[in-house]
Amino acid sequence: MDQTSSNILRLFDAVLNVLNRHHGENGATEALEYLKAARHNYEQRDIDRMVVSLVLALQQTLRLRLEVAQEIQDVIREFTNLRSENAAKMIKMAQEYEARGGRLLSQSEVLEEVSRRRGSPE
Repeated sequence: MDQTSSNILRLFDAVLNVLNRHHGENGATEALEYLKAARHNYEQRDIDRMVVSLVLALQQTLRLRLEVAQEIQDVIREFTNLRSENAAKMIKMAQEYEARGGRLLSQSEVLEEVSRRRGSPE
């Protein structure tokens, strides 16, 4: 499993933990079950069912108390802030590399390199 997948699973788990702590509250139980299904579908790479489960979970979160919704927002904000920080670091590294005379790879070159490193046939 790659780092992105494990980060996304940790996000699912963090939101599931919030919902589990508030199990029994209006909307929390239903959202918890739909989000469990979404996580499972993500692991199975069943994106269509994952999206349906996420939409159903989101619908239930509209019923949550404001404090519970805020906890979920905090978890999501932490996840997105980390992603933004990592993206900013990558952009800075690319700019520094380019400033030193390095040539940035095209998207097709990046995909070829990833494929080569993973041992995939071209």
